[in-house]
Amino acid sequence: MKKMKTIFIAICVLVLIILIIIFVTIFIGAQKYSEKSLFTDTGDVYLDRAKEITGLDLDHGKVIKLFDTKGGFLGEAKVLLELQYSNEDYKAIEEQISAQKYWKKLPLEDDLTEHLLGLDFELPQNGYYLFYDRHSEADFQYDYKKMKKRHSMDFSVLILDNDAKKIIYIEKDT
Repeated sequence: MKKMKTIFIAICVLVLIILIIIFVTIFIGAQKYSEKSLFTDTGDVYLDRAKEITGLDLDHGKVIKLFDTKGGFLGEAKVLLELQYSNEDYKAIEEQISAQKYWKKLPLEDDLTEHLLGLDFELPQNGYYLFYDRHSEADFQYDYKKMKKRHSMDFSVLILDNDAKKIIYIEKDT
């Protein structure tokens, strides 16, 4: 009986050690993943994503705000990246978007504005915006009205603020 109790305790300790090793491995792996891909003090990951979506040269902007609830994990998240540009660089971006057909003049439509509530930024009234649906079921990425029919939303919005000469990049995943 005493031998059985000793074996049982040994097995419990072994299982506990294995669980600790698994937890630490997952935690360290997730931390490394988020450091490499999503958590960034400079907003480079989101700037790259904005450049990929738009094809614009956005490299000359200065990050003035970065809010990121993603943390390297899947699920509900919000990202807000604001970039300030010089007059010259902003004018070059405006010229680039004039050649693209999916940009629309501000203000945003009311139902799209509702999806952006909860983010701390001032919504400009003078400029342009681009909606991009990143959801796997999206058949046309530039139309936000179709996403209302789905249970989840993964989208990006870029807003060019003509008055402040800045670009606001937003991601929202639900």
